[in-house]
Amino acid sequence: MRHLTIPRVLLGIAGLVMIAGFVYWLPPVHSRLSWRLDFALTYLRGLVQPMDSAPTPAGAPAGRSAVEQTSSPKESPTLTPEAIATPTPIYTPTTTPTPTPIPGQVILPAPKYEKQDINNCGPASLTMYLRFYGWE
Repeated sequence: MRHLTIPRVLLGIAGLVMIAGFVYWLPPVHSRLSWRLDFALTYLRGLVQPMDSAPTPAGAPAGRSAVEQTSSPKESPTLTPEAIATPTPIYTPTTTPTPTPIPGQVILPAPKYEKQDINNCGPASLTMYLRFYGWE
């Protein structure tokens, strides 16, 4: 009699797992539990494969952060006779265009309202937007 209890227990556990799987896929249960399951799987993935340290730029020496590298004082370049002898181009300033003045007030006509249903905010907004620009 004792040798039949282990298969019965395993069969009972398998049956409970199957019932739990079917209940999970019911829409009211799935909508409430799916994000929690994603959160738990992300947490477990972080435990199994922890993230390494952040990558550094290719030319950066190891152990220094990007902030330390950019905040270090710059060396002044040394001038060579070739650098002194090269002529520099003459800068001729160009006239800058004047910007168009901004009007004091703008009144836009309201588009025809499109009623939204559940999960319909994107298409309703797009419809109102296209109607404003003349699409039917």
